[in-house]
Amino acid sequence: MKITTTKTLDTKNDLLALGIFENDKDNYKSYDKELASELNEVIKDKRFSKKFGEIFSTRTKPFKKTLVVGLGKKEELT
Repeated sequence: MKITTTKTLDTKNDLLALGIFENDKDNYKSYDKELASELNEVIKDKRFSKKFGEIFSTRTKPFKKTLVVGLGKKEELT
């Protein structure tokens, strides 16, 4: 398996994996407004809290699947 990290999104891939810290407020709004809106909704409904190891998956376009992984508190990640 090949894993790469980039600052921009490559929409040619089937899966997008994103890590998000508890104190991140924009929820990837700068990348994708639809994804940010969905993340805001699931956080509000307490279906995803961004705690370390928590996972949320969705089929937000243009990717076949988007996986968001909670990274917990930024200052605690080593």
